Amino acid sequence: MGDASRSVTDEPPTDPSVEPGQTSTVRVRYAVFIPDEWIEPRPVEEATVEFEGDDRGFTPYAAWTGRSRVEAEATADFDRGEVVFHADTGRSRKRVTDAAGVTMDSGTADTTGLALRNVEWAEDEETVSFRLALSAGNPLVEEPATVDAEVDVTANRRGVVEVSGRHDGYPNHECYASVDFGVWEDAYRYAFREHGGSPRALAGDLDEAFDWKRP
Repeated sequence: MGDASRSVTDEPPTDPSVEPGQTSTVRVRYAVFIPDEWIEPRPVEEATVEFEGDDRGFTPYAAWTGRSRVEAEATADFDRGEVVFHADTGRSRKRVTDAAGVTMDSGTADTTGLALRNVEWAEDEETVSFRLALSAGNPLVEEPATVDAEVDVTANRRGVVEVSGRHDGYPNHECYASVDFGVWEDAYRYAFREHGGSPRALAGDLDEAFDWKRP
C-alpha cells in the first residue's frame, strides 16, 4: 500500500541528481501536414486524380498517428548527454476516377531524407545544438517535388530553447517544444492558405522562415 501520510497535494519527489532550476530533457517536435481531407482534384489524360490529405488542424498530439506527411521529434537528454531522434512519414493515398470507374493506390514515402544532423554539445554538456533536416516526396508520383524543412535548435540546462527554421511554402508546418516532458508549447504554426502557398511552392527554395525562443 502507498504512504497514507502523503497528501495528494504534495509535490512529487525530485531527482536528487538534478540541481534546482535545471532541466533534464528538452523535446522538439516538427510536423508537415495537409489540412484537407482530399487535395483539390486535377485532370490527367481523361481521368481525375486526387490525393488524400491529413484532414486535421494544428495540434502537437497528432504525432505517430499517421496524420502528417512528415513528422520528426528530437529529445535532448542532459543527464545522459545524448539526443534521441525519431521520424516518420504518413501513408499516401491516390484516387483515380475515369470512365472505367474508381481505382485506389497507396504507399509510404522513404524516410531516408529525415535526419538529425550537426549535434554539438558544449564542453560542460550544459548546452546542445542540432538540426532536424527533413525532405520527403509523394511515393505515388514519379520524380515528385519534395517537401523540405530545416530546423535548428539550441537548448540548455536552464530550460532556454531557441528554434529557428526554414521550409517550403506548402503545405502546413508546425513546431512544438516541451521541457521535462511538460506541456507542449507552440513554437511555430504556418497555414499555407494564409500566406498564399500552393503545391507549386515545393519546387522552389525554402522561402518561409521562423524564430522562437523560450522562456
